[in-house]
Amino acid sequence: MSICGYHPKMGDALRVFSDGLVSAVMNKAGTRKTSLGTQLAAEVDEIAALEAFLSRCIANSSTAEERRSAEMLLAVVYLAKAQFGDLDFLIKNPDEFQNQVTKNTLLMDRILREFEDQFEARLNIPLSDRPRQAWHETIKALEPETAPDSV
Repeated sequence: MSICGYHPKMGDALRVFSDGLVSAVMNKAGTRKTSLGTQLAAEVDEIAALEAFLSRCIANSSTAEERRSAEMLLAVVYLAKAQFGDLDFLIKNPDEFQNQVTKNTLLMDRILREFEDQFEARLNIPLSDRPRQAWHETIKALEPETAPDSV
């Protein structure tokens, strides 16, 4: 049970989140009356600043609730970064934004399914070895495609 087991609703949720992510960025570009490429460049800076801030919050939190809240928001930042993928590419090719986010989201779903299958197939080995072995087999299964370079 690496991530509580896989269910197709998890992939559905990733797709819903990615649709919201794309819509939010496009809406921000419209509201700010800027190009999508310019908005994506702003997102890079905003994500970096938020990630650094939340990491400091986690390290310096004074309560468990404060730490947990920062960890939750940082998880969302990581999810968005993973769905964006190569932000430098997107800034130079904003017309590929929707396609790249969709492609990365489908890959995330596939990685999640594959990893969970590989993890569960190794219940007979020590827990300390399962993630490494499951990840190795997941990457092997993804080799016909481009394996994720940021994961």
